[in-house]
Amino acid sequence: MTSAQNESQALGDLGARQLANATKTVPQLSTITPRWLLHLLSWVPVEAGIYRVNRELRAQGVEVITSHLLSEITPEGLRIELIESETGTFFSLGSAGPTDNGKQLLLLLAAELGKLPNHVSIEGHTDAKPYIGKSGYSNWELSADRANAARRLMQQNGLGASQVSQIRGFADQLLRAPDDPLSASNRRISVIVQNLEAPPEGAEKTAEPAKEGQPAGASQPREEAPKPE
Repeated sequence: MTSAQNESQALGDLGARQLANATKTVPQLSTITPRWLLHLLSWVPVEAGIYRVNRELRAQGVEVITSHLLSEITPEGLRIELIESETGTFFSLGSAGPTDNGKQLLLLLAAELGKLPNHVSIEGHTDAKPYIGKSGYSNWELSADRANAARRLMQQNGLGASQVSQIRGFADQLLRAPDDPLSASNRRISVIVQNLEAPPEGAEKTAEPAKEGQPAGASQPREEAPKPE
């Protein structure tokens, strides 16, 4: 199979996956309306960019990163999750500076997302283990600093200067694995490619990505994180 055929097959798989996930993302819809289907399929080119990122990572011999890169459609837009490992895949433990792997992935994402007209918001999340280090510095500052470090690197390498609409630091308030608050999977950067227009009627205004042990589409309140001093 040629590279073009592989990408064409991948795009077909992405479209099928979006449709399969639709009823999970918006559980109150008993049927998928044509407008909602078009909304889902509008994200296929974006996910194609993520496919190209994964392909490039594999070509560079760092396929291990791809298992920590997840994406899903939410009512807010396409959520891309960079999920940490126990030893720190994208950020070293306790550090706001990205690792070489983290830089590599963020550069590739910036190149793809910079081609889009969509605005982007970036979130930082930690696990529930209290930060030990600088006095007066906590998981709130760490999560916000990591999100801002990702923003800075991406805007220096392809993401438009006006594309970023928000930087959010949530500390451990939105755990991905609420039943295991110390799990490394709670430590993550989330890049949300925001909808160009409101999703079809029936979609909730805000929704968190599927968490371990929690149905997809479950809503969580959002609050702006305190800004680091």
